[in-house]
Order: sequence, then C-alpha cells, then structure tokens
Amino acid sequence: MNPFEVYGDRQIPHPRKARLRAAEKRLLKVHEEKQELSKAYRKYRAEKHEKLVTGPYKAAAGELIGFLESMDLESGTDLIVLVERGPWRNADRDTQYEILNLVNRAIVKLRERNGLCPFDDALESDASLTVFQIIRGVLQQ
Repeated sequence: MNPFEVYGDRQIPHPRKARLRAAEKRLLKVHEEKQELSKAYRKYRAEKHEKLVTGPYKAAAGELIGFLESMDLESGTDLIVLVERGPWRNADRDTQYEILNLVNRAIVKLRERNGLCPFDDALESDASLTVFQIIRGVLQQ
C-alpha cells in the first residue's frame, strides 16, 4: 500500500470516515435503484412491443417493422405513406405511441449508422418538417 495513503487515512478523524462510508452506501443504493428502474422500464417496453406485434395490429405492425429494418436515408416518403395508410389513426394512444417510438428508434439508428446527428428536428419557423415530425402529425390527427 502507498505510504502516503496510509498516512492520509490516519489523518482523517473517525466521525469523518463514518460519514464517508455512509455516503458511499447511499450512492451505491441510489445506483442499484436506478438499475432496477431501468430494468423495469426495459421490461415494460418489451411487453408493449410484444402486445403490438401479437395484438389486433400485428399484420400492419409486422409490415412496418419489416420496412423500418430495411429502410435507407431515401425512404422517408415511403415511410410516411406506409404510416398514413396503416390503421394507426384509429388506434388507441398507447398503440400510436408505440408506433411513433418504433419509427423514432429506427430513424435514430439509421442516422447514426450513416454518420449523422441522431436528431435533426426542424425548428418552428422552418418550413420543411422532418419525416418524424410529419409522422407524429399524422398520428395526432
């Protein structure tokens, strides 16, 4: 062990050491709680996805997922058309959110794979909306 660390350790009073140990325990507990929440959220998202692909919209969802897996940077218009002709407008809000979530994740992955910034939303004053913003508008109608 480093002699400077040994000397430094002896210079710290016991009450201060106890407070440091308690702080470490609190930080560890907070970290564990965050991990549990993250795990619960991933499980919840997986359940929602499973409900989408096995529920009443499974055919349309399967078509959309297949398209999202094979789309490229030039497929934006085709994606908008696919979502517009799908049954998503009449779906409940949870299903619409799940569709929007799938589209968002696919677009982000595609942009990152091609060396682009993951998000590139148009500003309010900008006339040209992004594919994601158009799809979000379609689902909110």
